[in-house]
Amino acid sequence: MFKTRLKQSILGAAVALAFSGVAFGQATLTSGSLTVNLDAAGNIDFTTLPGLKFGGNEYVNDFDYASWYTLTTTSPAGSFIANDGTNPLGATTSPTIPGFVATTFGFGGLTVLMTHSVTATTYANSITFLNLSSTAVSGVKFSVGFDPDWDTGSTSGVVTRNKIVGTGNGAAATAFYDGIGGVVADVTLRNTTGAGADTIAAYIDTTSCCTPVLGATALAGGQALGTTIIADNSINLGYDLGTIGAGTSRTIAYEYAFTPHAVPEPETYAMMLAGLGLMGFVARRRKQNNAA
Repeated sequence: MFKTRLKQSILGAAVALAFSGVAFGQATLTSGSLTVNLDAAGNIDFTTLPGLKFGGNEYVNDFDYASWYTLTTTSPAGSFIANDGTNPLGATTSPTIPGFVATTFGFGGLTVLMTHSVTATTYANSITFLNLSSTAVSGVKFSVGFDPDWDTGSTSGVVTRNKIVGTGNGAAATAFYDGIGGVVADVTLRNTTGAGADTIAAYIDTTSCCTPVLGATALAGGQALGTTIIADNSINLGYDLGTIGAGTSRTIAYEYAFTPHAVPEPETYAMMLAGLGLMGFVARRRKQNNAA
């Protein structure tokens, strides 16, 4: 009951924003060490730091900024990409109730309401597509993706081990940053929509870090569970919403989830130091024996 009322409150505030005629810009959400800045389109803002930051690491606005969402339809025909500060549908973004930010825009009879929120380890998004017209909107596809860079001081791109860790309704892709000191967590882009008829796919771009991936591309990729690509490439989710009938709605949800790296226990550090000491002792003995 509480969740339903909360959602109604957010949607009500978002609808009010959509029809207010007032323009809004950047909004910020923070919880613990997680901060995200959003631009007017509701995308991660590439003009400021932090863009998406967790545990002291910047995960988007480091080397090659790349973050996007796309919406395509077949009837009426349309294809829209929000990235690099673009706002093709004139969206507005602003705080609604404490802890939540709403983005609203419309196209071809659809009113789209995006709700953004954060917890200590997740940046969550819920998107409702409302068809307020008298005509069905068909061929609706949506995608979201980003290039998971870390602020490592790299000047030649940031290579991550990207892996499909969930398929179907559990679609998810994780960017692992192996062996780089100072990076505190891996990041997963995963679907959190409840069970439904929509087709959902996680996708790793095999050729590019920074070119927006359309929903149709992600859905057609056919990447199986466990698919792994080690490169400076983006991770994505694609959604096929099919036809949204007149007077009906459809809701999807996804999140960026951070998994902190394990911190070794003091005993582990002690064993590592002991091992290093033993290696040094053996090396010295060998050197002495060779000299003799």
